[in-house]
Amino acid sequence: MIGVHLGLAFVSLLFGVSYVFGKILLFSMEPGAWIALRVTLTSAFFWILFGKTVWKKRGDLKLRFWHLGVCALFGVVINQISFIEGLQRTIPSHSAIMNTSIPIWTLIFSVILKREQMNLFKALGVLLSFIGVLYLLEVDKLEFSNQYLTGDLLCLLNACSFSFYLAYSKGPLKNVSPILSTTMMFSIALPAVWIYGVHGYVQTDWQSFGWQVYANIAFLVLGPSVLTYLLNNWALQKVDSSTVAIYIYIQPLVSMILSYYLLGEQPTARMLASSVLVVSGVMVGTGLIAKFYRSFRTRWS
Repeated sequence: MIGVHLGLAFVSLLFGVSYVFGKILLFSMEPGAWIALRVTLTSAFFWILFGKTVWKKRGDLKLRFWHLGVCALFGVVINQISFIEGLQRTIPSHSAIMNTSIPIWTLIFSVILKREQMNLFKALGVLLSFIGVLYLLEVDKLEFSNQYLTGDLLCLLNACSFSFYLAYSKGPLKNVSPILSTTMMFSIALPAVWIYGVHGYVQTDWQSFGWQVYANIAFLVLGPSVLTYLLNNWALQKVDSSTVAIYIYIQPLVSMILSYYLLGEQPTARMLASSVLVVSGVMVGTGLIAKFYRSFRTRWS
């Protein structure tokens, strides 16, 4: 069990690092080029690792291509475009804070799609997280002059898009192997991301890049894309999803520390307060507070 928790901590560490390294990569490359390249390389690695399994089980997807298309649109295309375009226009710490709201957005969409029912604690969690996001967007100033506003909103769209994919896929794809559905999702998404990114890809001077840029590309594909997927799915076989979700809270902390040392970005009181509100909302809304309380009472009673 210790190995599972170490694996989950490593996943969140990789994600936290990826915000900063992704930002550094965008200093050298157009967002469209990186979007197309990232999805292509990730898809290629999934086929290399799981191609035989996917081909053998392709019959399981005969009636599910429409649903896979919806998942590819929200889970890959909109998700990747809004994340990378948003990251270019904001700072890594803001992007990480927005993504910690994914569990609460997943809850909202699950209620809308009638996968779950709303109750008082879930509603309170949604309210707290909304306040945290709005505070980070500086709506309390009653003006939209925040230099990171566009990037923050795109990162928020990224979180919402991925959350809708998570909520939607619990229905039509719940009995489909995650390896099978994810590999096919990335493959279906390829034409759309290339239409979006082909201009930036062609305009990129690849020969001008040093080994550091290519090493960064390799890390961002193998680490936060492929390895995190494998570790998360392995962990989900050992512990429940709420335990996996807890580790998402590590990401803003890692991102803030690295942003400070590598990019010279100073953490602000607003960022910290917003993080606390979003995390509190997620823990209340998803029942983590209640779970911890029951566990504490059982252990000490």
